[in-house]
Amino acid sequence: MSGGGAWVTGDLISASRLNQKTLYIGSSAPSSPTDGQLWYDTSQKCLKVYNYEKSAWLRAQLFSLWLDDSTVSSTGTSEVEKKTGRFIIDSNLTIKNIYVAVSLKSSSTSGTAYVKIYANSEGTARATFSTTSTSETYQGSFVDVSDLSAGIHTLRLKTSNSGSYTTTNYIWWVCVVGGA
Repeated sequence: MSGGGAWVTGDLISASRLNQKTLYIGSSAPSSPTDGQLWYDTSQKCLKVYNYEKSAWLRAQLFSLWLDDSTVSSTGTSEVEKKTGRFIIDSNLTIKNIYVAVSLKSSSTSGTAYVKIYANSEGTARATFSTTSTSETYQGSFVDVSDLSAGIHTLRLKTSNSGSYTTTNYIWWVCVVGGA
């Protein structure tokens, strides 16, 4: 692990390092799962996602996965688009959710760092992540996309802060899942 806790290009991503974030790898389920947590079940050789409402691990149908570990920063209260990712909804596939995970921090505990996720050109965020921590903080959530029609879509990551502080985003991890 390089860069004082941040992943950087060239770092080896081991099972133990991933387990510190959202993807748990093992033959038995994590003892204290969180909603949306991913678990690769090595005994059944499949990816599962934890559904809090059902208190159950469901088999995930993974359609796409991308990781962008480039570091971006922004200063001030205006939202600034920093990253985008495109995905396709096909009428033959049921995609209800996209799991988005981010790692972020604020340059000062006096400010709140924000990362917001938008679909296409929408003006309302589908997910908001925030922290007042000056240390790298991981957060993740399912983003409901069940209302989007078949076609090509874009997820947009925008950053801002509650004051003249800096929001730093290290990792944007996106997993397009369906049928879970």
